Amino acid sequence: VTLLFLNVLVDLILLGVPVFILHRIGVLPTKLYLSFTTKIINWTTPIVFTMPMILSGTKIYCNDIELLVEAKSKNSLLLANHGSRIDWMVGMFVGFTQSMAGRVSKRIRVGFVCEAPIQFMPLIG
Repeated sequence: VTLLFLNVLVDLILLGVPVFILHRIGVLPTKLYLSFTTKIINWTTPIVFTMPMILSGTKIYCNDIELLVEAKSKNSLLLANHGSRIDWMVGMFVGFTQSMAGRVSKRIRVGFVCEAPIQFMPLIG
């Protein structure tokens, strides 16, 4: 787990910080910035969630898989009432996964609005 954390940390520092600075000073256009940061997210996301999801034997149940696949093809907002501290990981997994229950969907970028204590959690805060 430590090596995974260090890999993500190095990727974000070596790639993310320079791109952010170039964008903030106006050298890097917004479209290119979003494209590059999406590539960084697509690289680091599976590093973060793959091992915990595999080692824990996580199973995800969905009442309406067609609705989920359709939501991934559009700009969507998902509201959830939950008591979990790792539901962000499930959200990232569902957004990243291209095949769900035998149905093909595109990989999407997932954003979150979280409660304040999340900022103090390692890797995601």
